[in-house]
Amino acid sequence: MKIIADSAIPFLRGVLEPFAEVEYLPGTAISAADVRNADALVIRTRTRCDEKLLADSRVKLIATATIGFDHIDTAWCAAHGIEVTTAARRAGSPPSARWESWAWDTSDRS
Repeated sequence: MKIIADSAIPFLRGVLEPFAEVEYLPGTAISAADVRNADALVIRTRTRCDEKLLADSRVKLIATATIGFDHIDTAWCAAHGIEVTTAARRAGSPPSARWESWAWDTSDRS
């Protein structure tokens, strides 16, 4: 599994590496070329996830480190089999535990 992740997400580095190959990039710099061979994205509001970014990719999962989904075209994602989730749903856990829990839940998707 290959994950493209926003390099500014706190507590993320080192958490997903046991489950996947992870490439960290600035959120505003993540491009269609970057995600073409990715299976999942871990992003913040800086990355707009829509047809322009995702059309020629193999992405099947987008996890946002934010509460809302305004930066994600959820209708387009749903129509193309891309699951969208948020780490905020794991509120109450320490930040690293949220990401570990997310990684564990999704590790069988490869």
